[in-house]
Amino acid sequence: MEQATEGRQTPVFKPLNVRGDDSGQYVFRLKLAESEASNWERLKNAVSIAALLEFLEKYPNGKNVQEAIRRIEQLEAEDQAAWEMAEQGDSLGSYLKYIHLREEGRHLEAARKKVEEFRAGNKGKAQKINPAALISFPNTFTDPRDGQTYRTVELNGQHWMAQNLNFDVGDGCWFYKEDPKNGEKYGRLYTWEAAKKACPQGWRLPTDEEWRALAMAYGGLWDGSDKGDPKKAYKALLEGGDSGFSALLGGYRYTDGSFRRLGDYGRYWSATESGGSSARFYAFDRNLGKLFRNNIYKGLGLSCRCVQNAPSNGID
Repeated sequence: MEQATEGRQTPVFKPLNVRGDDSGQYVFRLKLAESEASNWERLKNAVSIAALLEFLEKYPNGKNVQEAIRRIEQLEAEDQAAWEMAEQGDSLGSYLKYIHLREEGRHLEAARKKVEEFRAGNKGKAQKINPAALISFPNTFTDPRDGQTYRTVELNGQHWMAQNLNFDVGDGCWFYKEDPKNGEKYGRLYTWEAAKKACPQGWRLPTDEEWRALAMAYGGLWDGSDKGDPKKAYKALLEGGDSGFSALLGGYRYTDGSFRRLGDYGRYWSATESGGSSARFYAFDRNLGKLFRNNIYKGLGLSCRCVQNAPSNGID
């Protein structure tokens, strides 16, 4: 509270009853909490994915959510391009440049390993990991809720659906571009919350651990660096691969209602959260020919596969 008049001015309104200044005014200034608008103004050009994810967690229904998601994807694309340039250069300098420029890069671990190998005078070769000797047993399951029949396959000791789920849970699921014909092949796209309740009785959304175990059994994955051979897993688990899993490149849906990348990306939810506003997902990327593991905002629409209820069969 600031004394504004010090008794030298007649106030417009009745003065405050404060001893020592019977004819003065006082001005109150309140410190307001930072608004979403001011927070976004500060973050909209941020180069920190972590800061943007924190913004999404703080304002999950804010008017700048779509812009924040687009900014995150832009930063991820820039990071991927920088890493590809480092790999093309394949030198001590190219990897040091990546480390210097990409403080939050997804490939930092791999870049540091390459730097160590160059400095030791031995680039080394990626360790070859033999896939588990797995046998597929094709079968079918009919969903009693709507009569749709799905192919199933036994992989890594568990029964998985070998087709994308196409059950209408109401809010939180869509056909790609709202076209039912797309649903005939690609199923529906679900928010994470919708996917959690979409699987039929006796089936459920697979955990991050189960997805990771499946990927590693068929070659590997990328989750900051290559683990095993993510290209091999991509080929084996994609439609036409030798696993029978038949993953599809069904695209995804933004929270603003736009649909993207049909035929380029297949993104699948896991049941595992990675923060208040994000969850683990697995992505088949046609352009890179790899299977990826990462986090994504729960409000996006991704594909869904169900696994039959059984103990988790993950690996560390």
